[in-house]
Amino acid sequence: MNETEDNGDLFEYTKDLNELKNKLFDPEQYSTLIVANEGELEGGFDKFFAFVSSRENIDFKEDALAIFKQEVSIEAVIDFLNTETDEKKRAQILCTVWEAGLDATKHIPYWVDCAIKGSFEECIEVLSIIENIETTLDTKEMEAQQQKLNAVKNLDENADKSGLLDALEGALDFLKTY
Repeated sequence: MNETEDNGDLFEYTKDLNELKNKLFDPEQYSTLIVANEGELEGGFDKFFAFVSSRENIDFKEDALAIFKQEVSIEAVIDFLNTETDEKKRAQILCTVWEAGLDATKHIPYWVDCAIKGSFEECIEVLSIIENIETTLDTKEMEAQQQKLNAVKNLDENADKSGLLDALEGALDFLKTY
């Protein structure tokens, strides 16, 4: 394949992605969501997370997550996560963070707190977020988070997820710079 064909394939992919974006987020066609310039969803994050979590929409999930990654900041997701109280919805949101490939590296203490304070399902999703980070981070920060996990993982309130907290502690070890 020559360079012109490569550019043509990229053009077609971009065109297809833009067409899907227009369909998914056009209230005239589907009454679903509109992605705003500031990284907020006018239809509400609830609708988007329900959309990508639905088995009915599995064919659109990958492209919808790609659009989500382009249009929404991790900070907007965290802000929404901070207001959500339903554990299942929080787990969906956390799942979307790693499935969309959002850059979670600057918020490690936040993710660790989510694992500690959240449900078993939320802890699983936080572990996936951490495991999908592909860079090394400050050793002192990772050690501080490991100490935080170590201090709470054997408490009665965390008994159901102590194994997950152990795994999270190990995953943080892989992120250390040596």
